[in-house]
Amino acid sequence: MNLGITGFEHVAVQVADLERSLAFYTATLGLTLRERSEIPQRGLRKALIAVGTGQIELLEYQDKAVPAADGPVAHLALTVTDIAVALAALKRAGVRLEDEAPRAVGGGCQIAFLRGPDGEHIELFQPARA
Repeated sequence: MNLGITGFEHVAVQVADLERSLAFYTATLGLTLRERSEIPQRGLRKALIAVGTGQIELLEYQDKAVPAADGPVAHLALTVTDIAVALAALKRAGVRLEDEAPRAVGGGCQIAFLRGPDGEHIELFQPARA
């Protein structure tokens, strides 16, 4: 099955203290902060750290009522050329989809989540079309 996966977009890590984690990844490991943002309605603060052509997405949920990730790695994201086509193929293959249709996110990008065979959380990421 060809899903049009073209690369690795990011891995998301759920952290307890965003400032402490930012200091580790930037000052200690020497990586570069790309972006910081907050999503108040979700009680979320996040940062994107550049790693070659990919990224580490640090997620700090300030609302402790938000369920923890399945582990410290919240999800891994793969870039696809056509997210709707990929989701349709995965559905036909019987893969457990968390999103039946893509969701729009900032800048015209689209995402959708699914679960791997061991329950791992996987995000499909379609960049904004030029």
